[in-house]
Amino acid sequence: MADNFAFLLPVMMATFSMVFFCLARMRLELPSAGAWGLAFGSGAAAFSVGLLPISPEWQALVGDVLFFVSFFAYGDGLLIHFGRPRYLLTRLSFIALCLVADLYIVFGVQSLELELLLVDSALTVLLAVPVALVATRPRHFVDQALVVVAGLVALDTLVRIVIFNTVLADDGAFAEYVSSQYSFFLQISGGALGLCFALAALGSILVVIVSRYREAAERDPLTRLYNRRGFEEALRLVSHPGASIGVILTCDIDHFKSINDNYGHAAGDVVIEGFAKQLADSLPRDAIAARFGGEEFIVYLPGASLSEGRAIAEAVRNAFGTKSWQHLEIARRVTISVGAAPRMPIDRSIHDTIARADRALYAAKAGGRNRVEANIPYPVAI
Repeated sequence: MADNFAFLLPVMMATFSMVFFCLARMRLELPSAGAWGLAFGSGAAAFSVGLLPISPEWQALVGDVLFFVSFFAYGDGLLIHFGRPRYLLTRLSFIALCLVADLYIVFGVQSLELELLLVDSALTVLLAVPVALVATRPRHFVDQALVVVAGLVALDTLVRIVIFNTVLADDGAFAEYVSSQYSFFLQISGGALGLCFALAALGSILVVIVSRYREAAERDPLTRLYNRRGFEEALRLVSHPGASIGVILTCDIDHFKSINDNYGHAAGDVVIEGFAKQLADSLPRDAIAARFGGEEFIVYLPGASLSEGRAIAEAVRNAFGTKSWQHLEIARRVTISVGAAPRMPIDRSIHDTIARADRALYAAKAGGRNRVEANIPYPVAI
């Protein structure tokens, strides 16, 4: 059974390594996938080093190097995934010092006990430090599980230091390592935690992929504002049947077609990006803004009264109207027209409010553009 398990562990780790390397090559911008692939691949090789036709001392050294690479890559994957500084020079220098000490112990002192103590201590540091650096970064369950499992791997290595290198210390020859209790328990704990680690890392990457596809489906690629689908989803999350307070603003860049016709679509895109930035700078934090297509934008101001909504719209209109577009060789002012409508008890859905805001926008255009108009079905206090 022990022999079968010893064979299963590197196969499992090699399989996960290939999965992560495949993900890294799929042009999905998953920088941590390569680190996870290297970590599990090096781990698989480390557990297989006993098959090499070399002396036990060289097997120990090669195995140690592979474990150093594996745990360095585990830590690197964590730091990359959570966007933390990698401190590459410091971590690599630490590995170099450990390798020098390992060489001396394996070929000079020839002490299996000291070699295991050094390696386990180094592996604990290589993983525990990145875990500490990312401990506050997880935002959802899968990332929390990843950090917890990584912490357990570091803790497992630390426990081996205490149990096997102190309590049950028995300095044997390197040739006896494969059949030792230490090796057996390393394979047991390494297999269980390695599987959990691999699944957690894979899950975290899948969450990133799903989030990116969802964002691509709900965000306008030019402005990074919501598109129509994303706007409706965002409204669903903040709205409920009793939520009847709020204002819809529909915005349109005046004479935008002439900008595209006279200055090119690239200039038109810059103007659109400029208006999206103006919205981001001027709107309240809880506002929901979207680009519905072309030069048409829509904003929902939850909890705002009509007077508050009009004041915000006027602030956006005035700020955008003062922008200079000389760098695009556009000499004239670029202005916007805005239609505003409050949510009303008679509205069956937010789409009724949007329709009234659209009518107010048409009135603003008909009234000469560069203005804010409001639409309400009957007199209300503002």
